[in-house]
Amino acid sequence: MKAWKRWRRALGLEPAVFRLQYWAFRSAATAVRALGPEHGMRLLRGLGGLACSLDRRHRRIGEENLRAAYHDTLSPSGRRRIVRGVYRHFAGVIADLLFADRHFTLDTFDRIARFEGMDRIERALARGKGLILVGAHLGNWEIGGLAMTLLDYPLVSVARPQDNPLLDEYLNRVRRSQGQEILEKRGAVRGVLEALRSNKMLAVLIDQDARDEGMFVDFFGRPASTIPTAATLAIRTGAAVIPFNPYRLGDTYRYSIEFGEPIVADPAADRDSETRRILVEATRQIEVYVRRHPDQWLWIHRRWKTQPA
Repeated sequence: MKAWKRWRRALGLEPAVFRLQYWAFRSAATAVRALGPEHGMRLLRGLGGLACSLDRRHRRIGEENLRAAYHDTLSPSGRRRIVRGVYRHFAGVIADLLFADRHFTLDTFDRIARFEGMDRIERALARGKGLILVGAHLGNWEIGGLAMTLLDYPLVSVARPQDNPLLDEYLNRVRRSQGQEILEKRGAVRGVLEALRSNKMLAVLIDQDARDEGMFVDFFGRPASTIPTAATLAIRTGAAVIPFNPYRLGDTYRYSIEFGEPIVADPAADRDSETRRILVEATRQIEVYVRRHPDQWLWIHRRWKTQPA
């Protein structure tokens, strides 16, 4: 795949490939939307199960990660069941986005979303120093962002651009549809600091392998390279850090958005030690969420790829 990307770039084929991918996606999305939300969800989750059967490479990564995380407490059949659930769940995430304009309105919102721990959000914002929401590729983090902005909370999200700029723009239109502000990961520092100084909420995901840029903290008992941005921002600005978990309820378009225990930096502590403490606690809370809903987390990502020397 990497070789193909190099060749198409060298031959100047990337713009045509991007357009083809985009229009294939839009055509498929139009067909799914024509089925309606219930049938569209059912179709996509079924295709997710099919993708699991065909995608041997990532299926194997998921089963290996589960074996390393749960050891003998999870049987081989249990690992296979969770991995299949992961594919079906993330296919459902696509359905969530395709039908977001129908479900995430003020008229329907109360019927499909519930919140746990909103008082923690209110107390953190009352400090006037902004708030950093740290999450994972768990449940539907995109829906979590739409929900907060629908309730008129000022939310800024840091996102890595998609490889295809046309698909990236489509996704960002969905994100911005309720007022969410999107900052590209590269060069986002100034915008992030301005947002926190304006007492806005910042959302970042910290569950992907950060390679050499990360700090190693234990996740399921194994060192995981974790991007320290949320912790360093908390120390620099005084903003509280709150882990969040926007998980799906059953197979429907219903969600529970859970906010964890706030983590507040100690300005008198050693900077490196405090960065580690914040990351360890945020990661611990995220692990609790993943254990509650293992089939809604991205086990097929090589989370522990980078290891200490």
